[in-house]
Amino acid sequence: METKVAAANLASIEQLLAPSYWKYCSNIHSSPTCRILVGWNSQKINLTCMHSASQWLTCEVTQVSSPSPIRITFIYGHNNPAARLSLWDYLNQESQSTTGIPWIVLGDFNAILQASDRSGGDTHWPCYQDDFNACITQSELLQVPYSGLKYSWHNGKLGDNTIQKKLDWIFGNPCLFSTWPAAHANFQPRTISDHSAMVLQLQNHNCPRRSSFKFLNAWADWIDFLSIVQDSWSLPVNGNPMFQLTTKLQRLKIPLRQLHRQHTSSITSRVAQAKAAWIAAQFTLDENPTLPDARAAERHLASKYMQLSKDEESFLKKKIKSSVAASRRPEHKFLP
Repeated sequence: METKVAAANLASIEQLLAPSYWKYCSNIHSSPTCRILVGWNSQKINLTCMHSASQWLTCEVTQVSSPSPIRITFIYGHNNPAARLSLWDYLNQESQSTTGIPWIVLGDFNAILQASDRSGGDTHWPCYQDDFNACITQSELLQVPYSGLKYSWHNGKLGDNTIQKKLDWIFGNPCLFSTWPAAHANFQPRTISDHSAMVLQLQNHNCPRRSSFKFLNAWADWIDFLSIVQDSWSLPVNGNPMFQLTTKLQRLKIPLRQLHRQHTSSITSRVAQAKAAWIAAQFTLDENPTLPDARAAERHLASKYMQLSKDEESFLKKKIKSSVAASRRPEHKFLP
């Protein structure tokens, strides 16, 4: 961003930035100097520049090992609010064609969403500052949860003249968060620039995954089930609505797995043990029919056996259903 490199010098500058197998594209044809320069490792990803203007450059990216595309729009908004109107219009139009593909929009927008995104300076809120928020809402973009610095730009002044703003943003469309629900950004401390560097991390599809989580209907019959769900769900989560939902669902798995270990893990052996204990209690009661403790123990162990038998039935039904579904999946055969 903001390279300020003239067209005649751009090629020689690119050769100095990274190894020779890196490639570059820019919006140099839309501005006297290069405002946006994008570089990528051609051994890992393929990138196609789709369209560009002085304030944006949109690319389609695929990994070498995966054909699934990602749309990325790099932003460098003008300082002039009137000039940014074309940027807002572009994002609104582009959002119509990206509903079925993950879309990342990031960069220096030179705009804030709300008054709290600024510290110091003029506190007046002119009406043109509503344009950015209206664009993000209309484009159905969601801010990527982030850590690090909030104010991504510093004017470099001292004392009461210090002004800080959040001018740099990373957004995604709903398809991005459904594909990578754990997407996260980090705004790093400033170094040679007056802006923070932004690092976006997406969940790696190829990383080892633990066994899939399966909900057992039997859990809902336990007396403490609703309280477990409520206690977990009521804990606050910061972030956009999609991130809040996926985080709460992921968090809920922990107490439900504990519930499973307590009640339905190794269910078949536990049913056998409960049955043996109930049978023994029946003999004890038969020998001591008027003993209150024998009566209570027999009823308690009978109830425990019946509940475990019900849990086992539910578990086996779920297991059979999963096995049948897996057997119906088509096999992929590759010719040598």
